[in-house]
Amino acid sequence: MFSVAQKLKLYRASLCHWNRDQFQGKHREIQQLKIKLEEIYENPQIEENCQNEQFILNRLKDLWNREESYWKQRSRIQWLIEGDRNTRFFHVSTIQRRHRNSIVKLQKVDDEEIKRIVFDLGGLKSPGSDGFPGLFYQRSSDVVENDICIAVQSFFASRLKPMMDALISVDQTAFIPHRSIQDNIVIAHEALSCLISKAHQDGFLKGIQLARRTPALTNSLFADDILLFGRVTRAEAMATMDIISKYSTASGQQVNVHKSSIFFSKRTPGRSKTPALNFLKEKIEAKTQSLKQKLLSQEGRETLIKVVLCAIPMYTMSILKLPKNFCSQLNSLVANFWWGKLDQERKMHWISWKSTSKLKSKGGMGFKDFELLNLACLAKQSWRLINHPNSLWARVIKGLYFPNSSFWNASASKKNKSWIWQSLLASRDVLKEGFRHNIGDGSDTLAWFDPWIPLIPKFRVNHLAHCSTNINKVANLIDHTSLKWKMDLIDNLFEEEVAQAIKLIPIAPMGSSDTYVWHFDSSGNYSVKSRYRFLVEKQRVSNPQIPSHQWAEPNPQQLAMPLFTMGDSLTQ
Repeated sequence: MFSVAQKLKLYRASLCHWNRDQFQGKHREIQQLKIKLEEIYENPQIEENCQNEQFILNRLKDLWNREESYWKQRSRIQWLIEGDRNTRFFHVSTIQRRHRNSIVKLQKVDDEEIKRIVFDLGGLKSPGSDGFPGLFYQRSSDVVENDICIAVQSFFASRLKPMMDALISVDQTAFIPHRSIQDNIVIAHEALSCLISKAHQDGFLKGIQLARRTPALTNSLFADDILLFGRVTRAEAMATMDIISKYSTASGQQVNVHKSSIFFSKRTPGRSKTPALNFLKEKIEAKTQSLKQKLLSQEGRETLIKVVLCAIPMYTMSILKLPKNFCSQLNSLVANFWWGKLDQERKMHWISWKSTSKLKSKGGMGFKDFELLNLACLAKQSWRLINHPNSLWARVIKGLYFPNSSFWNASASKKNKSWIWQSLLASRDVLKEGFRHNIGDGSDTLAWFDPWIPLIPKFRVNHLAHCSTNINKVANLIDHTSLKWKMDLIDNLFEEEVAQAIKLIPIAPMGSSDTYVWHFDSSGNYSVKSRYRFLVEKQRVSNPQIPSHQWAEPNPQQLAMPLFTMGDSLTQ
């Protein structure tokens, strides 16, 4: 490790000398070339002047590209496109990020994985203490590869990743394959909800009634806070404090008394879910109103919206269904930023949000609609609930809401249902549209009720005239000796169209079990991207819009933007 550090130190000194010799004074040269160009424009257009003009323009272009590349590397901004001429933006980004470098932990791996990790580094991300970014190691791998691998191997302990599942408790959900950080949020949410419900059932909490015929209300759980309702008695106050104490001890979370309030009034205003989510709006507003974002070109705004703004609420949208009104507010924030609104200044929106949120292939800008994206993200959580039933959070949810049935048959009218459970139920219908069984031996799939036939609508049999026969499972339709379908039986039981679709399903090798697949992805795994595209297409209205071929190559982005903002006039 010491020898590598010494070599890098010497190489860095050589690079500094080379940089001073080659690039020092480029700003002064740019100014001088601009003056010469103005002099040429003031003189007659003779052949010699034209040649000098072309030479100066080429030199200026080369210097501007070098300057832009320099500030891009200094700012570490990865989501802007080279050639976007956002040099001023890069300069401001550099000033703001100068003190944000960090050291990353590594673990011992073999040479191939070391090389893979090095080439996965962001080329222009913040460099380490040696001052070299990832791009240096990637471009000069043939020189430094051997030294780097030896240094890493000699420094770190043996690899633990293959034993992670055995060593790490099921309570740890982050950074482990097939586990998600949201899992424990769900469990913590349900644990607090159960403590309150049990206290209410045991009579320690009476709650309040909004009217004589309404059920007692004890709590309303939100993303990061809670409303508790109770009578003004010492017993209920003590019961409430006992619940909070138990939850704090178990979770390690503490109540922030400075952000907590208590009201003693019959007319205490209720709290909707929207105020509890305002932190998402504040984060988006902070990104759109900062100084450096105001320096962005239209193309820079587009990239910021897609890469940064749409990612801010993803964590919350993965476990909670946001109110429609709140999603509309988030859409408005993005639309205002896109059309150039600054602070309180108002800007004309030349195209509606429905049009800008369409896919680019359909004539839109491809901006995410937060309501549809929320449903697509929630369906991902439901997919994990179905495919990983033995995970801790899935066992908790099943035990609470459908102990004796499946997720598909779980009742939506169950009392004391939490916000998370309501959100999962909202995504259930979204998931149904692409969920089906992939046939192995057919023993786990009901022939008449489960979705399992890829080439027919909804993947299930609609004609149930023969469902009273002794044919129950798909396994009854397969000859397990020859691994072929029972053609005559299928022809007798199903309509011709359905029968043909069944015969086209390949028979899996013996011993294969039935699995769940997502029909709209070639891998069979649910993806938010494929589900979102499907929802957008489903919501799309058929009013005249800009032709979608405006985004096709070789039409450059600089021309496509003005074409889009010109609106419906292009179709007239």
